[in-house]
Amino acid sequence: MWRSRWLPWLASLLLSLTACQSAGLAVTDAYLVSVEAHSGTNHSQHSGSVSNTPAAAYFVVQNNAAQADRLLRVSTAIAQTAELHATTIENNVARMGLAPAIEVPANGSIEFKPGGYHVMLLNLTRPLTVGEKVTLTLSFEKAGEIAVQAEVRRP
Repeated sequence: MWRSRWLPWLASLLLSLTACQSAGLAVTDAYLVSVEAHSGTNHSQHSGSVSNTPAAAYFVVQNNAAQADRLLRVSTAIAQTAELHATTIENNVARMGLAPAIEVPANGSIEFKPGGYHVMLLNLTRPLTVGEKVTLTLSFEKAGEIAVQAEVRRP
């Protein structure tokens, strides 16, 4: 009889402890834009579809934990390759380069935005349509994987 009372409680406790591993991180405001559309050279905007060119992903990662975490990689079914990038300014020239990992400070946040950190989605597996939702899986060193829905937007 004790099993019938305690088993559901114990199962609930174990599930909540497992969920705490990523409870300190929240990913918000996720969206994608076509790089071609972002640069202003997309001639197919009237159709509602984004052409099959590279796309950039942007979002905010909020870390409410007492220790820093690191974003190690991003994956998605709509691109063969997803790369973490950082934009730096050297001698008044913006340079974009690969970032092996991006630290999210303890009790802080990091914003992926145009002109800063972003994820480049290369070799898209299909054209993207403005308004559709795309799943991105973010892999963190401590929090593990977090799946987010990113809307395809016009810049």
